[in-house]
Amino acid sequence: MQNYLFQRHFGRLVIHTPHAGTILPLWLHSRPEASRRNYELKKFIEPFFLQLTDHYTDKLFSADSLLSVSRDTWGSDPLIERVKQVSFPYSRLFCDVERLEHDPLEEKGFGICYDFKKIVADCPWGSIWDYDKDQALQLYKEHQTVFVNSLKGMWSPISTLILDCHSFSERDNVLCPNAHEYEKLDICIGYNEDKSKPSEDLLLLVRDFFYSRGYNVAFNVPFSNSKTDYWQTTSLMLEVNKHCYMNEDTLTVTAGYYKLHSELQILYSLLLGL
Repeated sequence: MQNYLFQRHFGRLVIHTPHAGTILPLWLHSRPEASRRNYELKKFIEPFFLQLTDHYTDKLFSADSLLSVSRDTWGSDPLIERVKQVSFPYSRLFCDVERLEHDPLEEKGFGICYDFKKIVADCPWGSIWDYDKDQALQLYKEHQTVFVNSLKGMWSPISTLILDCHSFSERDNVLCPNAHEYEKLDICIGYNEDKSKPSEDLLLLVRDFFYSRGYNVAFNVPFSNSKTDYWQTTSLMLEVNKHCYMNEDTLTVTAGYYKLHSELQILYSLLLGL
């Protein structure tokens, strides 16, 4: 098979890491008159926070090593305009910037603001973030603006690739009740069935890249689709099983983190045609 990227590489990569954030609303910590409620709420939310956060993915998927080599080699940073990372610092439990306004998943409680009354049977809290829902929606809009702006500039949407980067757990959770079925899967490659779908050659290249390095790879399972924009810029989702890079019990990175991070720098180089 001829390599698609040798025919036409991408002018720019936009690395999107929306679910690595760990910041929770300040009122959880700063309202002494609600200290008991805050304690009970944090106790309730903790398992969801631990399970659903894409821990360390903002660092794991960063192109810092690639940019560092670039600076050391050429004495400047010629890649700085070609690689952009957009992260969200707040917890997805407070504001999920991957959702759409009026998202169909709102019916299950997984809209922009999670509604745990729908997610958990007999939940005592209802819509947990009622105090700060307006703030969450404002942060959501600000993030979408930053994301869209990252796609602008000297590079056209045609020459840009969005990498929507996440992790997933092999432990059953509210987002994936059958997660244990994917314990042997390492990498999920996701895409949309629209104009943003990558070419077949690109999909196979990314699949084979990970496969050749010992990872088990699948398309659109356990999750599918990828972050996109109104230009329908080419978009590819990368979901990494947490067992590849961290210990879920201790929330610490393993040796696999450094291996995978280095491999991602190589993949970025291929995508940029370096």
